[in-house]
Amino acid sequence: MKLSSRVLLAAVLTASFLSACDTVDPINPEPSDLVLPSPSGSWSVGTTVRYFPGTDRDDGYTPGVVDARPLMVQIWYPAAIASAAATEYMETEVAQLFAATQDYMDPVEALDMMQRIEPRAGENAAVSPGRWPVVFFSHGLGGVRTLYTTFVEDLASRGYVVVGIDHTFGALGTVLPDGRLLGIRTGALAPPFEQVVRIWAEDQAYVLDRLEEIDAADPRGLLTNRLDLTRVGAAGHSTGGSASMEVHTFDARFDAVASLDGVQVGAAAREPGLQDPTLLLVAQDSEFGGTEVQTALDGPGYRVTIAGTSHYSFTDLPILLDLAGADRARALASTRPPGTIGAARNLAVQMAFLAAFFDRHLKDVPSNLLGGATGAYPEAAFQRIGATN
Repeated sequence: MKLSSRVLLAAVLTASFLSACDTVDPINPEPSDLVLPSPSGSWSVGTTVRYFPGTDRDDGYTPGVVDARPLMVQIWYPAAIASAAATEYMETEVAQLFAATQDYMDPVEALDMMQRIEPRAGENAAVSPGRWPVVFFSHGLGGVRTLYTTFVEDLASRGYVVVGIDHTFGALGTVLPDGRLLGIRTGALAPPFEQVVRIWAEDQAYVLDRLEEIDAADPRGLLTNRLDLTRVGAAGHSTGGSASMEVHTFDARFDAVASLDGVQVGAAAREPGLQDPTLLLVAQDSEFGGTEVQTALDGPGYRVTIAGTSHYSFTDLPILLDLAGADRARALASTRPPGTIGAARNLAVQMAFLAAFFDRHLKDVPSNLLGGATGAYPEAAFQRIGATN
């Protein structure tokens, strides 16, 4: 899902808007029947979207220019009661971009699918009483925060506040409250890759600063005294996994990190490496499955390679294609194949390890799974890594 220039982005956007005008009736939209899987935890899930203008922070994507770095952030959390007011899966403008750039199905069918997907989280539902540990989740390059909704809803249902960031200019598209659409910048329009990773890691640290303010006094009253900021983790896919590891190398407020087929770059891949607990989930035959991070790791760690997965198995794509009934042969012919493991099983295996990891290192809940008792998940090749365990 990478675009090479502003020109291509503009052309794609124009084409996708034309497709939408030809195929979608905004007055009588088709009812949604593509409901995401029920989260497996004990709590209902709520969600809220926040905007941080970033006026106190220079944007590293534009060197030599003093400007702000605005961020759109979505927060999922354990809800006190289920809410019927479900949020949309993806903003219309971003869904149009996704439909025009994906190669799994006809663009018109893809746009229809994206607009019919129904998440499980209730918008601005009341937060369940108590303080909840916080886990950040960062998308891959060319992804967006909601392309991982099945993962974050499931984690929130297990008793976590999950913070998804659209990393501006690295996300496929970021829609600001004033209606502006900020597209992805790659190649000559972006900083060197390791600098991108650092910028995204600094996004996480910056948002954590804002969460400290929100927990003290949320202007909306929703999250005041609900965030346990003494227990903070980070997770991410691909470039987001790299950023999630990077932030642990300079911000001591983060306690544990999970990388989903993340690129092996940055300070985490060099001595002295990470000292915090680390989970590496790796796709079968991954092009990002190097050992730099685990070689440099100076703390407890685990590496789990999941058979039948590809790089894009660590997104909602397998579930979305399954819900839409996309032709399997065409999906496998894609330049971004979703893997051969079943969509539901894929989600179950990954969530078992993610939940076990954060339960162990943020909640101090013992885990037989992290002890190597992986018999229930034969797809997973488990390995302890790091200096201590």
